[in-house]
Amino acid sequence: MNWYPLAQLPLTDDYSELSQILWQAGLAHRFTEEKGHQCLWLPESTDAEHVKALAEQWKAGLIVPKSTSSQRFSERFSESVQRFLTGPAKNAPLTIMTLVLGFLGAMVVWLDATGTKGWLSLLTFTGFIPYGDRIAFIRWQYTLSQFEVWRLVSPAFLHFGALHYLSNSVWIWVFGARLEAKFGSLAMGSALLFLMLISNMAQYWWSGPSLFGGLSGVVYGLLGFILVYQRVVEEPAVKVPNVLAMFMLLWLVLGMVGGIDLFIEGSIANGAHLGGLLAGVALGLATRRFQT
Repeated sequence: MNWYPLAQLPLTDDYSELSQILWQAGLAHRFTEEKGHQCLWLPESTDAEHVKALAEQWKAGLIVPKSTSSQRFSERFSESVQRFLTGPAKNAPLTIMTLVLGFLGAMVVWLDATGTKGWLSLLTFTGFIPYGDRIAFIRWQYTLSQFEVWRLVSPAFLHFGALHYLSNSVWIWVFGARLEAKFGSLAMGSALLFLMLISNMAQYWWSGPSLFGGLSGVVYGLLGFILVYQRVVEEPAVKVPNVLAMFMLLWLVLGMVGGIDLFIEGSIANGAHLGGLLAGVALGLATRRFQT
């Protein structure tokens, strides 16, 4: 293929858009730097008049490059992120922080399962010592004597698998973001700590020393709060549809009677669910008394 120079152009100008337009029009070309200027080269088979016409239209601002599918995706993604950061994320920072900590907790569990022992035992309700394929739990009284108070809430961030994390995260965002926007981050932070504390303690009371974790107790706590609160204040922003509430309560009952164990592996944190729900109801009643 023989090439010939069509035009000499200023070295300081950017012709990347023109190049993109030409390629999208199926016009082969190339730009080179030649002794203080740019040179536009065309193969002999390329229609030079067509190239000149497109260049004039581009220079006059009449045409721009067509967005490629990847560019359109990138633009839409950037717009979505910007809307998220200036909207929901701005009004619910603690809810987002909770989701991030839940993800980190899931990573700790995954790393522990792949052989990195030690991190998980620092975050469970009671510490444990691995030996072989088994673990021995440390007495809770000893944990208290060491002032390891973070264990009261840290199990809420532990998640045993991607589905466990994703399912909890969806409901934390659905409930938590709206409540934080309504009541503020300080109230939301206090409520989250309270719900984590009660649900973790309830699960320990329910099952004794064991590996448990997840934000599902907090989810049921937020649900309990909303079920009470929405009967005091008609607030669409924090209202839960009756069908959804009934489904989640039915899921709680099925878990407690062992129905869910027939379909999924692992144990359901029934104590955390029930304890979180009751704690949320208590918060709702307290808020109701304060607002009436």
